[in-house]
Amino acid sequence: METGKELLKFTGHTNVVSCVAISPDGKTALTGSYDGTAQLWDVATGDVLDRFIIPDQAITSVAFSPDGKIVAISNLSSIVVLFDATNGKELHAVMAVAFSPDGKLLLTGSIDRTARLWDVATGKEVHQFVGHTDTVHTVVFMPDGKLVLTGSDDHTIRLWDIANGQEVRRLVGHTSAVLGLSVAANGKTLLSSSTDQTVRRWDIAYQDFITYACTRLIRDLSPTERGKYNISDQLPTCKTAS
Repeated sequence: METGKELLKFTGHTNVVSCVAISPDGKTALTGSYDGTAQLWDVATGDVLDRFIIPDQAITSVAFSPDGKIVAISNLSSIVVLFDATNGKELHAVMAVAFSPDGKLLLTGSIDRTARLWDVATGKEVHQFVGHTDTVHTVVFMPDGKLVLTGSDDHTIRLWDIANGQEVRRLVGHTSAVLGLSVAANGKTLLSSSTDQTVRRWDIAYQDFITYACTRLIRDLSPTERGKYNISDQLPTCKTAS
């Protein structure tokens, strides 16, 4: 940068080049274009090392993972696709992302009907949350960072335990795709938005739910009821009448 002189020209895209990123080691560069491709270049020679294709989609943003082994490519449809930078293999097409409260974990929702939890420092997958039957459009962490919520084109919202990847609760009510989720800071209330043209408010506080259920009973919950409402612990839930 001492002289500002052009050193090399990278040619190969057939439309507007919209974005560029340099790998952590500085040896390669990744460019994205409205021609629907991202190209990996050798910075020293200008040679194309690999080409990542997203058919019929203008690419708007590209990025490397901290170790340079994964590239993330996003397009005008707000889909982020992860590729292995070493072999060009597609890893994951992402519709939504959310960081954990402490910033150590990343949650993604995908068109492959899964949500996945990633370790930010290593880039390694921690859990897959499997159960939705259509695209996962929206993801969010609970304020305590121990649970996550996902919303899907299958009309459902699901609550998951990040410790084991298991579904804890399922919220059913929307009649079309769930596109947005927002949790109150106290973790007790959830708002969801949908293509059914509604926004819905949900009581998601686990202990508050138990308290409400117990006001309707004069006995403890049966094993069947515990299973129905996804109460996974084995502690007594209600004080039985004396």
